[in-house]
Amino acid sequence: MAECANCGRHVTDRYRRVFATNDGTLHGCPGCKNRGEVRLYPE
Repeated sequence: MAECANCGRHVTDRYRRVFATNDGTLHGCPGCKNRGEVRLYPE
């Protein structure tokens, strides 16, 4: 399973495919960011 680079929580592979950057890094998940903060391209 994939994990969030911000908090270390496990996320589904499907969630990672949608919200991770092109290199596969997930900078936020529902556990550590609110709905408006989780986006395709982190700042």
